[in-house]
Amino acid sequence: FYARRFGEDETRWAIVGLGIKPPLAPIGAGLEGMFNDNAFKGGADASFRILAATANVTYTAIPTAYFIGGLGMYNAKCAGTCGLFASASETDVGFNLGGGLNIPLTGLGVYVEARLHIINTEGGSTKFLPITVGIKF
Repeated sequence: FYARRFGEDETRWAIVGLGIKPPLAPIGAGLEGMFNDNAFKGGADASFRILAATANVTYTAIPTAYFIGGLGMYNAKCAGTCGLFASASETDVGFNLGGGLNIPLTGLGVYVEARLHIINTEGGSTKFLPITVGIKF
């Protein structure tokens, strides 16, 4: 779990995943849960939260680089004036595409990943691009 303050605004997020990839196979699979929350206190008093559950496939291009993509369900909730969704809470199907780098260490690994999430909302789509640094066991 991570929390960060920018002046009066606050951002919190967490990602939990479980994946499998045989050692010599280039393809792997995984499930992830994601939580993002942004509270804006400056000019607009609003908060915007996204919960997601995704199923993903990975393709290892070289031992340290991989591509990732998948489908999922995304629940977005807005309190205040967000202007992104037709209702205060909405659940929609979405997909994600991205890539990352594995940095192997003794007993565990570190990864850096950027992934574009596109949520199919009523009348358009919502996109966000988290850049994640994490630990793999």
